[in-house]
Amino acid sequence: MKHASLSTRRKLVLNDGSQVDLTLNNALLYRLRSERKIEYDKFNDFIFNGGKDYFQLVDVLYVAYLCGQLDGRGSLDGAMSNVDFMLALPEDPNAIAEEVQWLTAPKKMRDSVAPSRSGQAE
Repeated sequence: MKHASLSTRRKLVLNDGSQVDLTLNNALLYRLRSERKIEYDKFNDFIFNGGKDYFQLVDVLYVAYLCGQLDGRGSLDGAMSNVDFMLALPEDPNAIAEEVQWLTAPKKMRDSVAPSRSGQAE
């Protein structure tokens, strides 16, 4: 089974206009697995079983936020709780879904550099 390589970085604008770093990569996820197993397990479930609930998307963003904290600060000291993070998120569920797509499947979100030939007469 082939899954997308995880190595992404994004900035997320929160409700108050501030920005947080979101990142996913194997080394940070491995570290998070030992420091925040519950959050890691939720992320892992999403990756291997797909999303079935809106809050699974929120969980993925929270894990990306925690990885961003590990990457930028070196620790999770001072990181928002999951509830505080949820309260700070943009209220548009489509924006949440799009951020998760960018983080977990970035190749699907990129525009093609070549024009599409589908539906064109040859």
